[in-house]
Amino acid sequence: MKDKIYTKVAGISFEGRQRTVEVLEENEELILKREKDNKFDKNAIQIFNKTGIMISYINKVLAGDMAKLMDSGVDFNCRVMQITGFTQATQGVNLEITRQPINCKDADEKYHIKQAEVI
Repeated sequence: MKDKIYTKVAGISFEGRQRTVEVLEENEELILKREKDNKFDKNAIQIFNKTGIMISYINKVLAGDMAKLMDSGVDFNCRVMQITGFTQATQGVNLEITRQPINCKDADEKYHIKQAEVI
């Protein structure tokens, strides 16, 4: 998986989610959260704004790759690149998702890796 991905928000036209587009701004930082108990997709990744409003989901194919990484401790930054469709009934949201480097110290503690003794 690449370190930087450009994608569209999935499901933005369902369940009144178009109203959530109205509160978004370009370059706004968003939060990605795994939804492991989603009955439709075990790899579901929700998208929230900083105030906690759920925007929608990452598309199913991309979520399949990202979920495994997120479950193993990899973090992702996400931001709004563009809001599309201002002249149409349905608007869309383009995202930039960036994988964060793993902090070796955090990984060592998380996976109980001990530094070998030097003799």
